[in-house]
Amino acid sequence: MKKFIILSTAILLMAAGCNSASTAQNSSGKTNSPQNLYDENNSTQKILKILSLAPSSGPAGTNVTIQGGGFTAVGNQIMFGDTSSMTRQDGTPANVIATADSPDGLTLSFTVPATGPAGILCSGIPKHCVAISAIRNVPGLYRVSVANNNGISNTVVFEIK
Repeated sequence: MKKFIILSTAILLMAAGCNSASTAQNSSGKTNSPQNLYDENNSTQKILKILSLAPSSGPAGTNVTIQGGGFTAVGNQIMFGDTSSMTRQDGTPANVIATADSPDGLTLSFTVPATGPAGILCSGIPKHCVAISAIRNVPGLYRVSVANNNGISNTVVFEIK
């Protein structure tokens, strides 16, 4: 509950333009702000959180910036759309469209794909794999999330128009 209150307060103060009061300390004594979100139960673990997409809609090929926190310098996997629990043969989720770097830990960028997952995709244990041809992404709402060493982020929505 405290994490929600701290994050909500920080977001509300940012929206109101109150930069000087947009930080608070968690129970571990770490300062929480949009640039420095720490898990209250683990003072060294940053919280992986997407705050917004810019833009939040557009056609395939649109360059999108993810704003948030807890992104690592390297190895952020950007997931787009649903996979129905499908993975690639190496175990990565089938909907990973990019692995991106984030020097500042606050932003990532990706290009909206024209097609969904393709190739050899697997499901279940033991793995049952099939070859899938690329299927064009049609207009609609698609989930976007990020995974890295800090965990898996919340999900936000991008609309392909």
